[in-house]
Amino acid sequence: MASVRESVGNAFDYVLGRNTLIGVASLMLLVLSGYATWHGMHDFIVGVSETVPEDGSTMKVSSDVLVIGVVVALTFLMWLALREVFGAKRKFTDRIVMFFMYAFLALWSIGFGYGFWWSLISGQEATRTGLAGLQEDARDASAAIAARLDAVRAQLDNVVSWSDSQMTREETSGGSCGRPSGAGRGPPV
Repeated sequence: MASVRESVGNAFDYVLGRNTLIGVASLMLLVLSGYATWHGMHDFIVGVSETVPEDGSTMKVSSDVLVIGVVVALTFLMWLALREVFGAKRKFTDRIVMFFMYAFLALWSIGFGYGFWWSLISGQEATRTGLAGLQEDARDASAAIAARLDAVRAQLDNVVSWSDSQMTREETSGGSCGRPSGAGRGPPV
């Protein structure tokens, strides 16, 4: 009975590490990393799989199943590689190889997780900033249009004033059309 309890204790200590709190924190970070990687990988795979190839074939495996499989494998390999890097009684060359494997897998996970974190944190702010810029551009364009309309209105006012002055001149002295004529409105057309 003592050996079973000791075996379970050793297995528990082996899975979670020497310090239970560090093991629990590692598992929480692993879950967060796994979810972020899943979301980014899901966006990547679903975006690719939703476009139907020219031959009309579709993926045989559900996108979610494929994403879950890749994420589970990726996070498990990261955990295993990190565990081997810091495990007791490992050769130095094995530690170096496993460290590079972990670094590669971590960068891959971060790459796919980036899309998730961008949409969660920075994507909304970038959208707000972009919309604010577009709003400012629209405000500038409407101000330019208003200025042009004011210029056209001023030109029309000048034309109306000139036309009124020509009409007054024609009624009082005549000759506004370039021909010598008497005062008055002129003949009806």
